[in-house]
Amino acid sequence: MNPATPAAAPSLAAKDAAESADSARLRTADRAGWLEAGLERAARNAGLTTVVLPAEVAEPALLAAMTSPLGEPQQAVAVWWPPRGETVVGLGAAEIVRGHGAARWREVRDRAEEICARIDSRVVAGELSTTSPHLGPARPRLLGGLAFSPGSAAAPPWTEFGDAWFMLPRWTYVSDGTSAHLTLTLDRHDAAERDRWRAELAAYDKALANGRHAGRPRARVAELSEDGEAWMECVAAARDFINAGGADKIVAARCQHLRLGEPVRAGDVLAALAERHPDCYRVMMAPERAVWMAATPERLVHKSGREVACDALAGSIPRRGELAAESSALLASHKERREHDLVVTAIAETLRRLGVQVQHASAPQVRTLRHVHHLATPIRGELTRDAHVLEIAEALHPTPAVGGTPTSTAIDWLRQHESQPRGWYAAPIGWFDRQGDGELAVGIRSGLFAGDHAHLWAGAGIVGASEPARELTETQVKLRALRGALGLDE
Repeated sequence: MNPATPAAAPSLAAKDAAESADSARLRTADRAGWLEAGLERAARNAGLTTVVLPAEVAEPALLAAMTSPLGEPQQAVAVWWPPRGETVVGLGAAEIVRGHGAARWREVRDRAEEICARIDSRVVAGELSTTSPHLGPARPRLLGGLAFSPGSAAAPPWTEFGDAWFMLPRWTYVSDGTSAHLTLTLDRHDAAERDRWRAELAAYDKALANGRHAGRPRARVAELSEDGEAWMECVAAARDFINAGGADKIVAARCQHLRLGEPVRAGDVLAALAERHPDCYRVMMAPERAVWMAATPERLVHKSGREVACDALAGSIPRRGELAAESSALLASHKERREHDLVVTAIAETLRRLGVQVQHASAPQVRTLRHVHHLATPIRGELTRDAHVLEIAEALHPTPAVGGTPTSTAIDWLRQHESQPRGWYAAPIGWFDRQGDGELAVGIRSGLFAGDHAHLWAGAGIVGASEPARELTETQVKLRALRGALGLDE
């Protein structure tokens, strides 16, 4: 009898897969244990308790996909997915902060300070245990945004967003691409809801284990409402006002309204935005039922300690294929350079008034995106005093890139002539922490989804040499950012 043939040795890939599965099961068990310890601590704590858990690196769209179809998220959701740096996803609201009217910036800061003062920053997660409030990537952050101007988000479909909305999430996922953490924010009442927390942790474990989000939207338009002719009349009126000496620049926005034939999912759209626009800030905000999304290339401000960074992004032409020739034409355009220089000057002067020692190049560079070329000038500096990122953002917004110049004159003109309020279009969106550090982008290339309705926004800077038909073409190109993510355009 021949001896039995020995079993083939497991392949290296099989061993790696088995070890990875064992490691994932161990992490899941550890997280469940740390959650229980956190709930015990929260029951004895009069304030808020944060529990930091190690997590797998995963695509943020996986977490956003845990919502219902667009327009009906199961809980508040906020996603901050920048082209570089830390991605932050907030799921569920432990605390909500709102601001109203002209005082909205101050109200958000004051309320956030009250909430952060209640946080017992001790966390439970092995080597991550600490009593320091400075937890690096795992530190508590508030995510949200503000309307373009007070009152511009007071009417449907913007009602639930309001003048200002930020949340301290129940669950905050943070990843720098190589490591990740989940931060849970608990209060003493959560100890009585253990089953809910366990179920949510199990759902998040399942989502994180999936690795990548595979769905892609294929929206069907049942009805389209265009405003092209009326908008070109608005552009012509703005140009005439400028040439009469009323302003230097006015940024006119337009909205394309779609009624979708069937629902699409938030995670699908977010994943498509991420795939198509990796060099932009991918942002999603869903306070209740409506969902707002953007793939914006424009940073308003980033603050870390006393270091400040802004981007002047203005002056653009469509991308058609001849990159070198198109870039040269953009740099040589007197009209586009003037539009850009107005933005650089305004941002630099504002930062100097805030006590920032400003540095920037004397000439712009060309930033090429999927559908458009922009003139861009990075602006950097160092604060000579303490300042909250929201204080800086309030002083900067709206820049001439989204409003015009002089600012008050341009905004007054837009209020009288734009066909509908902007809501959160071209508004500041992002995050901040208890130290006043944070980052906010400008919510352009964005859309609001409410039920089976989609409201897609784009704008163009108008100066004395602007041609209405050309500006309309520019907005149509910019609308492709959201239309493409819906599967409607290339």
